[in-house]
Amino acid sequence: MRLSMRREHLEKMAERRAERVLSRSGCACAFGLEGLEARELLSFDPTPSEQYMLELLNRFRTNPRAELQHLTTSLSNPARSADADVDSALRFFETSGTVLSQQWTQLTAVPPLAWNEDLYEASALHTQKMIDANQQTHQAPGEAPLGTRVATAGYTNYSIVGENVYAFARSVVHAHAGFAIDWGQDGDVTHPSQNGIQNPPGHRDNMLDSRFREVGLRILSENLQSTQVGPLLVTQNLGSRFNLGNPFLVGVVFADGGSNGYGPGEGLGSVTVQIVGAAGTYIATTMSAGGYQAQVPAGVYDVTFSGAGFGSAVTYRNITVGSQNVKLDGVKGVAPPAPEIAVLSGGGTTGSIEILSGDVSPAATDGTDFGRVNMSQTLTRMFTVMNLGQAALQLDGAMRVVISGAGADRFFLVNNPSGFILPGESTSFSVRFEPVATTLSNATITIQSDDANESVYTFRIKARGEIAPDVLVWGGPVVAIVDGDTTATSDDGTGFSSVNVAGRTKARDFTIWNNGSSDLVLLTFIAGASTFVRIDGLNGADFVVVTQPAEVVAPGGTTTFRVRFNPSAAGQRFGTVQIKSNDADEGIYDFAVRGIGVLKPIIAVGGFDQQIRSGVTPSTQNGTSFGDRAVEGGRQLRTFTIRNVGSGVMDFTLSASTRVSIIGFGQSDFEVVRRPPRMIGVGQSATFKVRFDPDSPGSSVAVVRIDTVNGGSFTFNIGGAGIAA
Repeated sequence: MRLSMRREHLEKMAERRAERVLSRSGCACAFGLEGLEARELLSFDPTPSEQYMLELLNRFRTNPRAELQHLTTSLSNPARSADADVDSALRFFETSGTVLSQQWTQLTAVPPLAWNEDLYEASALHTQKMIDANQQTHQAPGEAPLGTRVATAGYTNYSIVGENVYAFARSVVHAHAGFAIDWGQDGDVTHPSQNGIQNPPGHRDNMLDSRFREVGLRILSENLQSTQVGPLLVTQNLGSRFNLGNPFLVGVVFADGGSNGYGPGEGLGSVTVQIVGAAGTYIATTMSAGGYQAQVPAGVYDVTFSGAGFGSAVTYRNITVGSQNVKLDGVKGVAPPAPEIAVLSGGGTTGSIEILSGDVSPAATDGTDFGRVNMSQTLTRMFTVMNLGQAALQLDGAMRVVISGAGADRFFLVNNPSGFILPGESTSFSVRFEPVATTLSNATITIQSDDANESVYTFRIKARGEIAPDVLVWGGPVVAIVDGDTTATSDDGTGFSSVNVAGRTKARDFTIWNNGSSDLVLLTFIAGASTFVRIDGLNGADFVVVTQPAEVVAPGGTTTFRVRFNPSAAGQRFGTVQIKSNDADEGIYDFAVRGIGVLKPIIAVGGFDQQIRSGVTPSTQNGTSFGDRAVEGGRQLRTFTIRNVGSGVMDFTLSASTRVSIIGFGQSDFEVVRRPPRMIGVGQSATFKVRFDPDSPGSSVAVVRIDTVNGGSFTFNIGGAGIAA
């Protein structure tokens, strides 16, 4: 019992040492070197375990957020795993599942890595050095630093290199999980770990660094009792080279015995991988563990796996390679993903209807029946091609949509859709109908693609021209008002803004346009009267049609009508304009109008019971002309009346001296000797007096200015003449 406990204790101590060493961040170095040409051929042969580790690494890089589900079964505290070795480490370090989950949401995908034999050799040499030194380290005693090691191995034109090492791995999965989760208690001196995860997670950062494009990783076994390291030692050297050139198409070919992806022993060697595209044909052969790669120019390729133990040849269509590495696996006996074409009405959004291939019965519901189109107009319909499959869809031909049939000369393709549609994506095209006769026009739309069972997708469309009027209404500066519009705006004149309730009005002109091919005849709402336009609605009485339009409007012609807004109360006022005509589908064309009634004072000024208007020459009739007065002692006093003819109390909260003032060239000859009170109620009036006392002979002209807070200002001219005594 004591021996067993001691052995368990020693194993725990060894595990602690191993995990703490692993927890040190991986290093990434960068040096500027002269660029060289990339080599095409591989002369090494990774083991199944090494190919498996690369598959796990690339799985993590291309879909990092999903990797946590592979590595853990619970994100409790601590996190748990179905793998016994991984689970032991998570529990030992009390790795927080909550923190892992939070960190994982920040991870983003990066391109997969390709093998590099120079990095592979450097990894092999360093892994052996760790065995010889019996320690986990990035630089064993007497060993050169990373940059020198990879350069010595032949990786001399690198732009950046990095390294992850683990000298105490129990399995490939255990090592991969250790790097990805980066469990441990050590951290940066200024950022110590407190949740069982390295801070920062250097190994994980290396694995997901988008700057890396190549990798060499070596796994060696060490089971001697004389050493502490083992049972597996792993070195990952990652790098990228200057002028590396074209991206790599990488992957693995295998027979999936467990239906769970690639595993050691499932790889198929000597399988031919033929990559065919516009840029050329490229051939690769799988290594013994099933891995392959080829450096190819950017483009779209068909990739065929064949020969050796793969069985029947399988071709993956439309594999897109851009500027980054791309991964494609071949699985024996598994058909490659295929595209699936579907055509929908409209933009393919909610409410769109699928149009089945071979449909010969056009319908209005899916847009294939364009209906009756006025001879003076055209009608355009949009259709959407969607790829519902798991592989890219390729549309064939320069004109990817072809319109044929007896009526094809009346239908026109407005835009050519995209020829390449990724899974789940779509492209749209539009067809315009231009009628020249009232007869029915039929046509067939054909779309050819690489969909295996619907390579020729067809459906029928139809339309008919008609001679008929078509009413359209404009408001504002030629802005169309849609039939049934319920939103009144100032842009199209349907919004009348604010109008004083007390006797003020605002008028708008609207234009009726006949956009049809025959006379538009307006119909009266009231027998025996030319009431072609009427207004009803909640406050319809506040809106009056003061000018009715003409009864008949020729094709392309216009007529106008005027609407006046005269609010009967304060607040928003609503009405609905209705136009009755012989337009078959818009017999009553209606739209909303809106105005706002406001309660505001309005200044009206009089003298001698006569109205005084702003800007008018002074007159003896209303007292604004004070006549001729002697320079000495010839004063003249005039009384003026301010009336509030508005709908709100007139407020003179300004100081008394500024309620009425004299301005202008001759202001020194005039004086306000009595001012109005602070407020004047609705319908009420008040007086003020102005005295003319000339200082010298000659004409004198000035301006009386009345200022209110809520009713604005009012000015009028006054004048008089001084004469010698």
